[in-house]
Amino acid sequence: MTASDALRFGSFVLNRERGCLEDASGAERILRPKSYRVLEVLCERRGRLVSKDELIQQVWPDVIASDDSLAQCVSEIRRALGPEGSSLLRTVPRRGYLLSSEDIDVEATHRDAPTRKPFARVGTRAAVVVMVVALIGVWWSLPGNNTAPVPKPANTALVQANALLASRDWRQRGDNERARALLETVVADQPGNADAWAQLGLTYWLEVQHLAWGGGRREMTRALGMVERAVALGGSARAHRLLAEMRLLAPFPEMRLPVDALANARAAVALGPDAPGNLAVLAHVLALTGRADKAVETIESALRLDPDPPDWYRQVAGLSYLSHPG
Repeated sequence: MTASDALRFGSFVLNRERGCLEDASGAERILRPKSYRVLEVLCERRGRLVSKDELIQQVWPDVIASDDSLAQCVSEIRRALGPEGSSLLRTVPRRGYLLSSEDIDVEATHRDAPTRKPFARVGTRAAVVVMVVALIGVWWSLPGNNTAPVPKPANTALVQANALLASRDWRQRGDNERARALLETVVADQPGNADAWAQLGLTYWLEVQHLAWGGGRREMTRALGMVERAVALGGSARAHRLLAEMRLLAPFPEMRLPVDALANARAAVALGPDAPGNLAVLAHVLALTGRADKAVETIESALRLDPDPPDWYRQVAGLSYLSHPG
């Protein structure tokens, strides 16, 4: 293999002659063709930021591809790289990706690692048994070792993004953009994170909802695609509620699907029956699909659960009462 056939980075080799990724031992790390091509472009531009548009143009030259397709390829590359992936391949939020120009000397890492000194030989087998029992007793007495495992901390970026989106205030466009940047890093690293996909879709839906922000069909399409993906991944009641809201209120007629809205609103209530927001969205769908009796009953349940409801609950209640034939 000539130098032109190999691109080296970290402890890996991109073997262009064979069209595969190899680790330090020469073993192949499996990549799909598109993921391989993304990595090849990043290797060719190593140490430089490569924009999403440039990657899409290089990897999908003859078809229309989405940022989602690119994100899936990047996630697959990181899985193939293993523990080194997070340090070798960086996401630059809203701009693109960068393959680090710094190499990792694997042999030096193992050579410089501290060696373990062997235990001193114990004179008798009985002494060994006593030592082991004593060590087990010490370990068991340490705090937390005789209790249930400590849960992993929540994803910090996702928590921060949720806090930024909590107000859904048309005056906070900057918060929306910061939340989107955080969420893009989450879904790039965790493509199976349904909550992150739903909240990322919400950032585009807010672009469409707030006329001053100028969102259009492109943002609406992205919002729907991301929230539908969240639902497909086993999304929460929040994801179903958000999809119901979008399918009910989309400003583009071809994107409004009342039947889909009703199904998702009912799914949200089934998953979170005591959440007044789920009930309010279901009432809204019921009122706009000719089910006024059920709409009144449902919004009244929502109002009973929330002693200080937001204004839009009252708007839904007014619509439900106006639609009621009695």
